[in-house]
Amino acid sequence: MYQKKILKVMTYNIHSGKNLKGEYTFPQMIDFIKEYDPDILALQEINNNKKRGYQIIKLYNEIKKNYYFGPQVKISNGYYGIAIYSSFPICQTQHIQLPSLKEKRGLIQTTLKINDKNIDVFNTHLGLDPEERKQQFFIIEKCIKNTKNSFILMGDFNTDNPQLDFSLFYDISEWNNQNNIPTIIKYHKKIDYILISKNISTKFYKVLPILLSDHYPVIAQIEL
Repeated sequence: MYQKKILKVMTYNIHSGKNLKGEYTFPQMIDFIKEYDPDILALQEINNNKKRGYQIIKLYNEIKKNYYFGPQVKISNGYYGIAIYSSFPICQTQHIQLPSLKEKRGLIQTTLKINDKNIDVFNTHLGLDPEERKQQFFIIEKCIKNTKNSFILMGDFNTDNPQLDFSLFYDISEWNNQNNIPTIIKYHKKIDYILISKNISTKFYKVLPILLSDHYPVIAQIEL
């Protein structure tokens, strides 16, 4: 018999480990992540290169969770991109390049084994241009429709009006009517999302007013 499980999830655009003043705050970000200890963590704007630091490896060494890195932009001897960290085994991975005008954008997918059940976790960081995002959302929606598993879609959508078919998802921010709380500091808009398949329950959602990046971390608890 399948045992229900409550998980902590987080999405966080870490701005290459800097705050709005340009100060390097990645060590404090690591401390915060360790304190909250999410079971599933989606990060955007994380580096694995000499110029900005080997943040992927540094974080892994501190939290010891399985991870998958989707490199998007070549920097120095390495890359900058998106990542998923998981307390659970990662069975499959996929890195999908999205149509992009300037900075290369992508979607990563990991299939996690949780209590003998497969869960698909997606992480993305979308473009700044509305037409560009429209094409990107089309591909993301297609990927969601193709999965047979329960799923979680997280990331920085760079818009407060995602062009998605919300009959496919539940927006966790609607829990306790928190869907208008900003997630990016400077522009006071909600652009970071946690969307789940409708067979997953929401137990908790919060945007944390922590000033370590140009975005706030978004956390939630869900029940599978």
